[in-house]
Amino acid sequence: MAKYLVDSNLPQTFNLWQTDDFIYAISIKIDGDDNLIWNYAQENNLTILSRDKDFADRILHSNPPPKVIHFRVGNIRYPHFRRLMNEQWNRIMFFNHNYKLVLVYNNSVEGIK
Repeated sequence: MAKYLVDSNLPQTFNLWQTDDFIYAISIKIDGDDNLIWNYAQENNLTILSRDKDFADRILHSNPPPKVIHFRVGNIRYPHFRRLMNEQWNRIMFFNHNYKLVLVYNNSVEGIK
């Protein structure tokens, strides 16, 4: 059963996210519509992975579900993104278990309750 909903603004081919724990907004035809993505994640108790600031703003005024992991890494190339995720994924997951919003930067990870 899926735990994470990957927004269409993130790589669809990232190996770490090619398990049953991840579902892609584009594969369930809700990509591009923030309300549909939010509602789907809420109904299915998922964490949204996105580069879209709107989800981070929305969770600040809500209670989970969903939770949000917001990637604030700018326009980086896929190899750099892959390296960052491989280095930080365990830390991101730790924060995701303890916070409703996880902010992922190029050099750090932060959580907000």
